[in-house]
Parts: sequence; C-alpha cells; structure tokens
Amino acid sequence: MSVTNCRVCGQKFFDEALLQFKNMPKSAQYFPDSHLLNEDNGVDLDVFQCSGCGLIQLSNYPVPYYKEVIRAAGISAEMSEFRKNQFKEFVDTYSLWNKRVIEIGSGKGEFLSIMKTFAEDTSGIEYSNESVEHCKSLGLNVTEEYIDNCNIQLSNSPFDAFFILNFLEHMPEPNVVLQGIYNNLTDDGVGLVEVPNFDMIISCNLFSEFINDHLFYFTKDSLTSLLNLNGFEIISLNIVWHGYIISAEVRKRKQIDLSSFYKSQLSLTNELSEYINRFESG
Repeated sequence: MSVTNCRVCGQKFFDEALLQFKNMPKSAQYFPDSHLLNEDNGVDLDVFQCSGCGLIQLSNYPVPYYKEVIRAAGISAEMSEFRKNQFKEFVDTYSLWNKRVIEIGSGKGEFLSIMKTFAEDTSGIEYSNESVEHCKSLGLNVTEEYIDNCNIQLSNSPFDAFFILNFLEHMPEPNVVLQGIYNNLTDDGVGLVEVPNFDMIISCNLFSEFINDHLFYFTKDSLTSLLNLNGFEIISLNIVWHGYIISAEVRKRKQIDLSSFYKSQLSLTNELSEYINRFESG
C-alpha cells in the first residue's frame, strides 16, 4: 500500500480496504503504442476510507500526468448548452461581467471559451504546454502554471472568481491547491467547484468509475468538509448533469466581526458610570 493517511485531514485510513480491484488499467489517458503493449502492465486499485473525515480515496500514487486537464476531443451540444446556461447564471448572480475570473485547469479551453462569452476578463492556468499553446491559438489568455504551493502568486491575480471543473479529484494535494486559490482571490471572491458525485456511483454500483486517475471520490458531505477546511463557505450545493456531478458555489470566508462586543461593553460601562456619578454628585 502506498498511502496510509488521508490526503486531506491527515488521519489514518480504516485498517481494511473498502474495495480492491486487481489488474486494472494503469491510466485513462496516454495509452501505450502498439510496440509498447507487451511492456504495459495493469495496476491494483485499493480503495480506502479516512477514519477521521470519512473521505473515500485511493491509496495509490497519482498518475504521472495528474497536473494536466485532458478532456474528450470535443464536448457535446448538450454539455455546451448546459455550460452556457450555468456560466451565464453564475456571472449574473455575482456581477462578474467586468471582473477577473480564472479557470483552474483549462485543458484546451473547452469551458474557458464559453465562460469568456459572459465574463470578458476570463483567463486560465494549465500545466500542459501543448494545451496552453492551443488555447493561445484560440485567442484565450492561458498561462502555463500549476498550484503546487499555497503561497504561489498566479499571473493576473487577484481574481474576483474562479472555477475548477472535474479536476480536484485528480490532485494529490487538494488542500494546497485550494489554499493557493484562496490566496489569489479578492476578499469578496467566489467560486464554482465541481467533482463527480460518489453518492450516485454508490447508488448505481458503478464500479467502473474507480480509475487510477481519480484519487478522490466525493460525497456532498466530504466535498463540503474539504472546502470548509480550506477557507471557503458553501453558498449552494447541487447535483447536476443527470446526477453525475456535485456542483458547489462558494465564497471566500471572511473573519467574523465581533466589534459589537466592544460596543456593548462600552455602552454598559457608560451606563454604570452615569449611575455611579449620580450618587457622587449628590
């Protein structure tokens, strides 16, 4: 077993694996060429649950290309229409038309190009140089970056909003990524975070959804815990896209204002002083 502690909260896994799949595909991308097939071997997937926060995750190490966003060759007309409606509502709700918006993991610009039609000052980061160059060829503002430490300063920051779509489950250090995002937002920053819905995977017994590329399997509760832990408050949490995706709208947590305690203390002090002064003056 590779990893024995939760990648999010640090607590130990329960002793026994929930599931063990033998000789599974090594990856979902970058398949070997025909002359390398004889050297290609499957991997065992060990599915564990954290004894602390309850998050379901693989104990395997991430695939070599985990920093890259690789989507299907194209998105369907249905998905495109869904994103148009979703992004328009997101931009309208938080008045982002002229604000800075960033996509974390832009791939080849499939979703970034849609968001840009509603929020003109939208940019993205992507680790793959090839994908970055493709985005630039489309006129999209994408830089070759990945959040590998929480103090990173992203190009064009700070941002008023961010979105990260079906990428978080690939990342071995989600705390670092989310804290890095947090530190590159304005004080009123908001975000859209989406991951596959593990509750649906459970209800439909979709064992084929366990793949080496996906380290984490989020429920609404475990996604909420992760986001809260890293400085984000949940505005809304919905199941979308035929039940397959958990979609969270979040805001950057602000420090609570307790100045009313001082005001209350001062008011009471003044009242007591006035009361005492009446006796002294008499």
